[in-house]
Amino acid sequence: MTRLFAGFYPTRTPEGSFSDERNVNLVESSDGVQLRTIIAGNFDDAARSNDSFTFPQLSPDGTLIAYNTLDNLVYVCRRDNGQIVSHFTEAPPGGGLTGWERPTWTPDQRIVVAGNLGTPGIYLSDAGWTTLTRFDPMINQPFDAKVSPKGDAVAFEANNDIYTLKLDGTGLKQITSSNNEEKMPTWSADGSAIAAFTGLDLLTVNADGTNLQTMSMGDPNVFFTFNTDQAFDWTK
Repeated sequence: MTRLFAGFYPTRTPEGSFSDERNVNLVESSDGVQLRTIIAGNFDDAARSNDSFTFPQLSPDGTLIAYNTLDNLVYVCRRDNGQIVSHFTEAPPGGGLTGWERPTWTPDQRIVVAGNLGTPGIYLSDAGWTTLTRFDPMINQPFDAKVSPKGDAVAFEANNDIYTLKLDGTGLKQITSSNNEEKMPTWSADGSAIAAFTGLDLLTVNADGTNLQTMSMGDPNVFFTFNTDQAFDWTK
C-alpha cells in the first residue's frame, strides 16, 4: 500500500487527479499537496449546500460533481467553479430522516441514490436532476448504491450483504452471504467484478457471485483509523 494523501471520500478524475473532502472543503489535487478548492465549506450557511461534501462523484463527462451534505441532501455542482446547478430537496422539507446518500452516476449522466430512513429504497433521477423515482422492489432499507460502469445495474448493501439489481428494477441477485457485514460495494472498470469491505478486510467477487476472495488489509489502526464507512475506487 502507498499512501496518496490524507482526505475523505476520494474520487478519481480521468486526468488521474482526485476530488475529495479536505479540511471541510471540496477540493481537487493531482499530487495530494497542491489543492484547488472547488467549494469552501461553511457550516453556518443557511443554504446547507456546503456543510459537507460526502461521497463526491465526478460525472461521466468530467464537468460535474454530485455530493452529499450533512443533511443527507444531494447537490450537483460544476467541477470548474463549484457553482450549484441542481439539488434534490427534502419531501417534505424538514422531514429530518428524509434524504439520500452516496450519489452515483449512470453513463448517460443521471444519478442513482439510496434513500435515508424516511425515504427507503434506491432511486434514479431524471436527466435534469430534479426528480427521483424509486425503482427497487421495495427492499428493506438498501443503501451504499453504486452503478456499474456498463450502466445496466447497481450494487448495494442490504441486510449486511451485497446485492445487484438492474436499473429497470428487475434481476435482483444476492452476491455475498456471510456472518460479516459487507458494505460499500464498488465495481471493477469493466463491470465484471465487485469489491467491498467485509469487517476490516476487502473482498472481491465476480458480478455473478462466483470467485469470492478476501484480502487482509493488515493493521486497522494504520489503514482505517475510524471505521470502514468510507468509499473507495477500484482502478487498474
